[in-house]
Amino acid sequence: MSSKELPRKVILLILSLIFFTFAPLAINAFLIKEIGLKNTITGIIEGFATETFPANLKQTCDKQPTLTYSECESLVLNQLCPQYADETSCSGISGKDSQYFIRNIVLPSAISKINEIHIPVPVVNTTVKVADLDALANTLFVISIALTTVSVILMIMLIATPKNVLKIMGTNIVMVGLPMFLITYLAEGVLPSTISQMGVGADQQTVSILSDIVMANLKPFFDSEMQIGITLTVLGIIAILASKTLFKEKKILHK
Repeated sequence: MSSKELPRKVILLILSLIFFTFAPLAINAFLIKEIGLKNTITGIIEGFATETFPANLKQTCDKQPTLTYSECESLVLNQLCPQYADETSCSGISGKDSQYFIRNIVLPSAISKINEIHIPVPVVNTTVKVADLDALANTLFVISIALTTVSVILMIMLIATPKNVLKIMGTNIVMVGLPMFLITYLAEGVLPSTISQMGVGADQQTVSILSDIVMANLKPFFDSEMQIGITLTVLGIIAILASKTLFKEKKILHK
C-alpha cells in the first residue's frame, strides 16, 4: 500500500463509521417520530387499563351481594376518582361507566405523570423528560440524516470509480440493514419473556395481558424496522453483485 493510498483508506474508514452510526439513528428516529412515543405510551396504558380494570371491578362487585352491579360500580368509581382527578372532574362521575372513567380520568392523569418522568442520558450526562422525547427524536433525525448524507457524498467523491462505489456502498448498506433486521427479530422474540421476568411475583394473567398489549403497540415499529432492514440488505447485495458482474473484463461497461 502506497503512502498516498493510506490516508485515503483511513478517511474512507472514518466516513464508513459515520455512516454505520448515523444511518440507523436516522431511520430509527424517523420511525419513532412517525409512530410517536406519546401515542405508543397512551396506547399501552389505555389497553392495559381497559383489559384489567373492568375485570378487577367485577371481581370486587361480585363480593357485594347487597348492591347491584351499577350501584357498586358507581360507588367504586366515586371512591377511586379523587386519586386521579380534582373535585370538579370527579363531581360528574356518578352514573358514568368504567370505560368513561378509564378514558377521561385515569388515562389523562397517568399520561401527565409519565410525561414528567426524567430519563437519564449518560452520553451527555443529563436527563430528558418523557414529554420531550418526540421532539428529541425529531432533532436526532435531522442531525443524523444530515451527517449520513454528507458521509455518503464524501465517500462517493473519494471512491470515484463506479465499480468501487457500488462495491463499497453496497457493503456499507448491508452492514446497516442486516443488523437492523437481526436485532429487531431477536428483540421481538426476547421482549415477551423479558416482561414476564420483570413481573415475577405478580399475577401471571396480568403480566400476560401487559406483554400482549406492549407487543401489539410496538408491532408497527418492529414491522417497519424489519422491512427497512430487509430492503437495505437486498439493495446492498444487489449493488455488490452488480459491481462484480457489470464491470468484468471485456464488459461494455468496463472503464
